[in-house]
Amino acid sequence: MKPTRTWIVIADGANARVFESHGPAQRLAPVESMTMSGDHRANHEILADRPSRTHESVGPARHAIEPLRDAHRDLKRSFAQHVVDTLDAHIATKSFDRFVLVAPPKTLGDLRSALTPALRSALHAEVAKDLVKTPQIEIAAHLKDVVGI
Repeated sequence: MKPTRTWIVIADGANARVFESHGPAQRLAPVESMTMSGDHRANHEILADRPSRTHESVGPARHAIEPLRDAHRDLKRSFAQHVVDTLDAHIATKSFDRFVLVAPPKTLGDLRSALTPALRSALHAEVAKDLVKTPQIEIAAHLKDVVGI
């Protein structure tokens, strides 16, 4: 019987790493070319222009107009969509059988909302932890209850 290939996708708002597990008692192996980085600039760098100004309806006062959207948060959502698009391309070629999402709660929500039906059916588990900067040898200890590593 062929072992189940499980991909462990560890992401935050601007970085993602993917590891593969072939079953219990097997080491996690990094998946080649599956380390992704996104734009991680602060709001003041993204919105370099001064905000628009408006006149008060009565009197000479003027006020800045705040942007309606948080540009930094939009970058994080865009990166989550990029991660999902990449995973979707790999599930179409049967590169993995199932996968586990590991991300901080907000990023996990962004990833979850971007999942395609094919990825939803392959989703094995979700872990709301930030493990992006965790060394590879320590990741298995954090996920032993979820993946059975």
